[in-house]
Amino acid sequence: MPDMERPLNKRGKDTCKFMAEHILTAGCSFENVFCSPALRAQSTIKKIAKELNRQKISWTSDDRLYTFDGHDLLDWFHQLDDSLNEILMIGHNPAIIELCHTISDTEFNKVPTCAYIQLTLDLENWSAIKKHSAHLQKFIYPRMYR
Repeated sequence: MPDMERPLNKRGKDTCKFMAEHILTAGCSFENVFCSPALRAQSTIKKIAKELNRQKISWTSDDRLYTFDGHDLLDWFHQLDDSLNEILMIGHNPAIIELCHTISDTEFNKVPTCAYIQLTLDLENWSAIKKHSAHLQKFIYPRMYR
């Protein structure tokens, strides 16, 4: 089966349901959501949206988020509309880990399915993101709550 069509397994589906409220409580606004078109990424946001149905979550699928290279994600961030103050990006490892290592002071070895990383940037525009320009605010993952 092509990687793009690989489904979210049962554990992943259960984790999305379980983590939805924790992600909301951690401060995620779900206002500007961008998601990889891969089936497992789409399933992730659909499960979270269903669990948080009071939030009325909508998202934009973006082919550029189907990448495993953190530099591709950095390029994607550089092209974001500066009117967006906060975004939620649903993508893939190892790109997410590499992006975090590049733009922040974090050293993640693993970002499990449905983990939530909140970074803050003190910048005027997205194109100004560079090495160590972000700071880790939150990192939550399923094993923290089980």
